[in-house]
Amino acid sequence: MTKQEFNNLPSQRRGKGLASNAKFRAKVSNGIISKEDFIASGLGNEAELQKKCVKWFRTNHHNLRRLLTHDTNGEQLAGGAKSWERRKALGAVAGAADLTLKIASGDYGYLDIELKTIRGTQSITQKAMEQDVVGLGGGGYALVRSLDEFIRVVTSYLETGTY
Repeated sequence: MTKQEFNNLPSQRRGKGLASNAKFRAKVSNGIISKEDFIASGLGNEAELQKKCVKWFRTNHHNLRRLLTHDTNGEQLAGGAKSWERRKALGAVAGAADLTLKIASGDYGYLDIELKTIRGTQSITQKAMEQDVVGLGGGGYALVRSLDEFIRVVTSYLETGTY
């Protein structure tokens, strides 16, 4: 990967992201690690991390592929507030996790997975949702920051009912 290609990689909306870690930036631009490994490390773009996690799950748990779902609640919507009001009327809630694994395991009826980059933080509504899921909803909630962490959490959840 050339330096120009690296500089053209997407970054998070808040201006953090791919270019924010000098050590990894140098490794990518020098060809020591790939763009994919950089994203998988959790330092890159959150959407790219989510794509990697979903791809891994669908590849390694093909028979369960339809049971890992994405909730579009938090996405930027065309139509702004009007579109959000329509979605709320249909059942959307702020703070919903990025992915839900709709499989009961151990003491949990399902597992919500919130993906963040290493520097990403949960919003107030995401923290409230985590409390509701764990305290009231009968589900598990994992905050995941890399592909490796996603693999560990999902594998443990499926095999042992813990994460």
